[in-house]
Parts: sequence; C-alpha cells; structure tokens
Amino acid sequence: MKTITWPNVENKVQTTAMLVIKFASNGSVLVFCAMPYEVKNVVENILKSLKYYEADGRSVCDGLKYIEDPNLESFDLAKEWLGDDHPLTRGLHYGVGLHYGPLPDPVRQAVEDDFRAGKITVLVSTTTLGQGVNLPVKTAIIYSLERKFPDEKLTHQKEKVIVDPVKKRDFWNMCGRAGRAGIETEGQIVFVAPSNHDNSLFNTFRNEDRIEPVESPLYKLLKALVEKRISQDTLVNYLDAPVLTLLAEEVVNTEDEAAISNFLKTSLVGVQAMRNNIALTPLVSAIKRTAIRINQEVPDQTLRTIFASTGLQVKSCKMLESAVELFLSLRGWDVSEEEEGNLYLDEELLEFALEACQRLPEMQPTKGTRVPKPEDELKFVKDWVKGKPISEIRSLSWTSEQEDDFGDYIADRVIYKLPWGFNGFLRIVAFKLQKKYDELPLGWQCLPSMMKFGVNSVFACWICSFGVSSRQLALEVARHYPMENGSSFRSFVKWVVNLPTEFLFQELTVGSIAEKKRLMEKISRIVADDSQLQFILQRQTVLESRVQGIRYDNRADAAIDVPKGDQLLLQADPDNPHDPWAIRVLFNGQHIGYVQRDKAKIISREMQLGRAFQAHAKKITPPLLNYPYPDIVMTITG
Repeated sequence: MKTITWPNVENKVQTTAMLVIKFASNGSVLVFCAMPYEVKNVVENILKSLKYYEADGRSVCDGLKYIEDPNLESFDLAKEWLGDDHPLTRGLHYGVGLHYGPLPDPVRQAVEDDFRAGKITVLVSTTTLGQGVNLPVKTAIIYSLERKFPDEKLTHQKEKVIVDPVKKRDFWNMCGRAGRAGIETEGQIVFVAPSNHDNSLFNTFRNEDRIEPVESPLYKLLKALVEKRISQDTLVNYLDAPVLTLLAEEVVNTEDEAAISNFLKTSLVGVQAMRNNIALTPLVSAIKRTAIRINQEVPDQTLRTIFASTGLQVKSCKMLESAVELFLSLRGWDVSEEEEGNLYLDEELLEFALEACQRLPEMQPTKGTRVPKPEDELKFVKDWVKGKPISEIRSLSWTSEQEDDFGDYIADRVIYKLPWGFNGFLRIVAFKLQKKYDELPLGWQCLPSMMKFGVNSVFACWICSFGVSSRQLALEVARHYPMENGSSFRSFVKWVVNLPTEFLFQELTVGSIAEKKRLMEKISRIVADDSQLQFILQRQTVLESRVQGIRYDNRADAAIDVPKGDQLLLQADPDNPHDPWAIRVLFNGQHIGYVQRDKAKIISREMQLGRAFQAHAKKITPPLLNYPYPDIVMTITG
C-alpha cells in the first residue's frame, strides 16, 4: 500500500493549509492570495487537511470543528447565492471563509461581519480585503504575491503568461491586518516561501522603502499619454463625464487654457506632474477639446447640469434622453394619481429603463473581465426584482461550475451598473416632466434601489438599505407593514424599529435565525426620532410607549386585568438573546410584554445604572373581534 505523506513540504498549498490549522489555535487567521483561483485552492486544501485530522483522530481548535448547520448568516447566504458545493459554503461548516472579487456583495458583507464577530476562524482573501476593512486578525499568512494572466498577444503559445506582482502597498496593507490596535494585543505575519523564487519575492516586498506612491487617475492617464500608451482621443473620451461636471458646476471656464492650467496646478494631478517633471499641456488641451465639444452638443446649461448629475458621458445621456422622450410620448406626459400612490415595481418603467441602459457604453463589462449576461436579460431582471429565489434564477442561465461568472454578473451589472443607469434615466425623466427627482412618484424614485437589492417594493428597499441582506426576509417584513400608518419613510422606520421580537422569530416564515438576528441588530441601531436626545437634555421627562408583545406566550391572560391608571413594573432584561436593551413590563408580578424598542433604548442603560422609572397604564383598548388582545399604552417617568 502506498503511503501518502501530508503535507508534502515542497507543496506550497499543502504547507499553507497546515500552517493555517496550527496558527488557528492561537486566534483568527487571514491568508492572502494574489488570485481568486488560489483562494479556492487554499480553502480546498484546508478542508482536506481538516478531514485528514478527523480521520487520524487528531484534535483541532474549536473554531475549525465541523458543524452540520452553522448558525451563520454568511452560510445561509452562501447556500442561497452559490449553492451547497461552492468552497465557501463547504468551508463555513468548518469555520473557514473566503473573500474575493466574484463574491456577490451580500455574501461578502456577511462573511466580513461573521469574521469580525469571531464566528469564522479562518479567512482566505485576495486584495479585496486589503483596505478599509478593520478585522480581528491574530496571524496573517502570505501565500502568493504574483498575478498570472495568459498573454493575449500570444494565444497560440499557451505557456506564455504575464506575471504581474501585487502592489507593495497592498502587501503591507494585508500585513497590517495582523494585531490591529483595539482588537488584538499583538499579531504575527507568516510568509510561505518553500522555493528560491518565494524567498526572492519576500526580500523584495519586505523593503518598505520600495512602496509605490499613490497616483491619481488623471495623473496615470497623463503619464500614459506622454508615454504614448494611449491616444489623445482615448483621453478625451475618458474626460467626457468629469468635464461635463466641471461645466455644470461652472468651477472654471473650461474653454480657457490658462484657467484650466491654473485649476489643474492646484489639484493632485498637478502636484504629481510637477513632482515628476511632466508637463500638463496635453491634459489641458484634452480638457479644452472636450469642453468645446460638450458645449456644442449640449448648449443648454440646465440640461448640462442634469446630464452631469447622472455621472454618464454626454453620448450616453443623449441616448437616455431619446429613450425618455419615447417613454413619455407613449405613456403620457402627466403622472396619474395611481402612479403617484404606487409603492411597488412599475414594470413598464423597468422595461423602458432596461432597454435604454443596455446599450450604454458605461453599462458594458469592464475591459478584460468576463461578465456573461443571461440570454433573456429582461426576464432575469424581472425575476430578480420580484424577489425570485437566487437558486432558481441562477440555474436558468449558469451551471454549477459558473458560480463565479454569476457572482461577477450580479456584482458588476445588476448591483452596480444598471442601478446607475436607471438613476440617470429617471433624472432625465424628472427634467422632461419639469420636476425635481424627489418629486417623482416614490415607486419610480426607488427603481434603482429595487434593481440593486432585488426587491419590488419601496418598503423592502428601505429594509435592505438598513443593511439586511436577505431579499426574502425584506419582502416578507415589508408585506406586513400596515398602510394606515402612512407611506413616509419616518413612519415606516418607527414601525420597523418597534417590531416585536416574537413577531420576527415566531411569525415570519422566511429567513434563517442568523438573518433575523442581523435584522434585529440593524434596526436596534436606528434612531427613529429625537426622543433620546430630548430625554438626555431633560427637555422630555415623560415618555409614552405601547406595551409590545401582549399577544405572545399567553401574556394577554394577565394583561386583560390591567386597569387604567394602575402602576406597571419595568424590569431591564440585559440577558435577552435578541435585544440587550429590552425592558419587560410586569403587572402583579406577571410578564405582560415589553416597552417599545425605541423607548427601551432610551432608558435601559439608565435602569442598569440604578435609575428608577415608574410606568402607569394611560390608555387601554379592550380586545376586539379582529384583534382578541388588549392594547395598553403607558406613560414612563423617571
């Protein structure tokens, strides 16, 4: 029988996997890879190593032990978005996550949150985690620092590749994840270097004096033009939208070369050009050419301002303008009362906006990326916005081996580019109707958000905007909103903030426990009004609250006996598993409900510090046929 030694010390990925398991016993581990396929390969080898440990009866740290059904939002979303066979879904059973470009935004955010909360022990990532994310990392393991791509100019020679090292500042950013102040007292960095080439890379990257300076996008273009890597026409096309903004804001006379030059000299590009002894003349000339053309094509200053607000180039704006005029000529130039009051998806508007945006240059895949669209994009978009489950719509156009292609399409086109295009379409609609954007019907205003979040109602958009990732949960909560409360954002927020915990965890039929906990966490941070500020300033010493949750757990049996004016006892509930600010309401020693969450948040900290509050039943509505529970409103003083 052939004996297999694991790990093979000359095998870099096997060695890395075993290092991960070793260092995970001391705390959280971050593994940095240069390429997405390397991320998946490292995760696969970590899982293989853990299975060898299991087979051999060897123990690993608790954070890397297999759990059949992890109570993680990242796990729930990975199953929904990527399927059971994706390395992330399988890795999360063992507390191992991954983080790279093709990962859909909701999944990526959940992975970050769960890792930050210590629910994921190991995270394998590319530079997507390099900046702007503060995470608790004890050990950073550097697996690779070179990106490798096929040389498109030599497609007949498959062995030819372009080697592109990651930037040294990205390397040091990843190293800086370890031992972050306020999270870990100290950290360690491990560079995996089994070969001479790896050692050479390590010696190159460890030299902090060689970190590249940060260059502005305009300076990079100027340098590329001077080095003749791009043409003047290419630069002019790139400058279209920025110059349009300058013209709209009338920051500078963009047809005056002296004014343009003086303006650029005080900007970052001017400082960097002067530092590197590069003349600004080509850039000044390109901006002037662009400004003259834009002024000729869009002589109306008001229309230029509208075009500039879209962030799109003039060519795209004029394409949208034509589509808007066709839309309004077919639909009518007056907005009906029914349209004004509609808070749900307008399918006709969606169809026109999508058709208009599909042709825009800005909506096309970024050069060098592969973002395959479904054959019938309109059907896909309608299914997406109506909240059809991810697994169903993914399976119609992408195979299980194309999960990264699906993630790229969602991230690049569905969540980013199409909402951007829809926003531009609607801004021009508002202009043609002689309205401001916020005067459009609310259902129209939210079309970009419906596209971004994959929901079909204004209320569901608002829930998603709080940071809730589950589309089904957002739609289900939105369906329960009582319209008699009004359609304003403020009234909706007040309702959401005070949803009874039992309603979320017992009555809602969709969403996992982890997703509902995330919703609770997000809404608990919302400040519904200025009551808390007024209370702190002692301008408001009496609070009014409805007793929430009377209808659950037989509480109505005791609540039915509460007479108007009687005293109620308030009791802090800091060990509540879902809401640490919860305050129980008792009558004659029996639990009848909770203080409204927005009011509980104001006084719970004071109660835990020893401050006493008194509550009295102010108003009591007896049970009704359609609501067989008493409704109690109380006053709280302290």
